[in-house]
Amino acid sequence: MTMTEVDRSYKHIAAITTPVALGQLSYTAMGIIDTAMVGRLGVTALAGVGLGHIITWWFLSLFWGLLTGVNTLVAQAVGARNGRGAGVALWQGLYLGILCAAGMLVLWPAAPWIMALTGVSAEVQAVAASYMQIRLLGGVGLMTLTVADNFYRGVGRTAIPMWCGFLKLFVNCGCNYLLIFGAFGAPRLGTDGAAAGTAVANVTIGFLLFAVLSCDGSFAASTTCWRRGASSPRASASSSRSACRSACKRS
Repeated sequence: MTMTEVDRSYKHIAAITTPVALGQLSYTAMGIIDTAMVGRLGVTALAGVGLGHIITWWFLSLFWGLLTGVNTLVAQAVGARNGRGAGVALWQGLYLGILCAAGMLVLWPAAPWIMALTGVSAEVQAVAASYMQIRLLGGVGLMTLTVADNFYRGVGRTAIPMWCGFLKLFVNCGCNYLLIFGAFGAPRLGTDGAAAGTAVANVTIGFLLFAVLSCDGSFAASTTCWRRGASSPRASASSSRSACRSACKRS
């Protein structure tokens, strides 16, 4: 490998990873802004939201971990010019995401019991349990967002999830301001408003990103190959491979 090729590879890696890093910063900024807004409500509110966020994050990480496999499988399929493989990974990820969202709803009634195990004051438990339950209600949008995000990363188009991350930050901040403090005639929900703002942002951006994905050439190419492979089992192997390679090239 020549130095020119090495320089190009570094530039290619930077072009893919820089949007990922910036997207992660948007999520960090979201947490900081949430804390700053809730902090105005008092010590109990801040403690309850902090506890609820940490425990909710722990449970959500289990589901996120299951769905990050979409990234790896799609990337492998794209590298192998296997459009059907990319389509299978995407749709199986969406089906798994629906199951994960259902699992979140199973946790909903257990939130007060989970918070009671922490041994904090009853006031903090109540705030944390309510926060967790509201966050879990946005599970479908969050899982859809996770699958679509990992699909775009797998095909190397990381700028799209990055911009969605910034848009999610904007939506979350706006909803928080409206729902926490009751601005512009919105209901004043306090700590529940912080959870509702995050849930609304997850659902809104999750389905928005999926809508963008549905109109995208990468999605169409992968889905076309998947359907051809699934609906034509008797077709010749060479014909199937040729169709998928053609679709992958168009994406």
